[in-house]
Amino acid sequence: METTYNTDLLLHFKSITESANDAIISIDRSGTIIFWNSKAEKIFGYKSKDAVGKNVEIIIPDHFVPSHRKGMQRVVGGGEHRVIGNAVELTGKHKSGREFPIELSLSTWKSGSEPFFNGIIRDITERKQAEARLL
Repeated sequence: METTYNTDLLLHFKSITESANDAIISIDRSGTIIFWNSKAEKIFGYKSKDAVGKNVEIIIPDHFVPSHRKGMQRVVGGGEHRVIGNAVELTGKHKSGREFPIELSLSTWKSGSEPFFNGIIRDITERKQAEARLL
């Protein structure tokens, strides 16, 4: 029964994430992508099969990578969570190298003692363009 229950939960989770309007990405403590939904494919340009197993730094602009690494080390080491639980505006990097504005909502969870991270990401390019037109 437990195996069926776990399989049903995974199918339910996949159904929800595939119907989402935002990218949903999960990573492990080392930054390795373990989950990548179809909206992430559209936003970042990488197919799931090409993103899963890679470091999340493939979608982080190079000039932000040192800050990202420092933050990951702090949080994995038990330090302060500055971004987790808040929606923040950042910059993402498309497979083509093009940078664009994103909104990130980050959460964390544990399996045993291992931390994992989930990001819900929205491309806010259109919103930023509309804001600029109003100024």
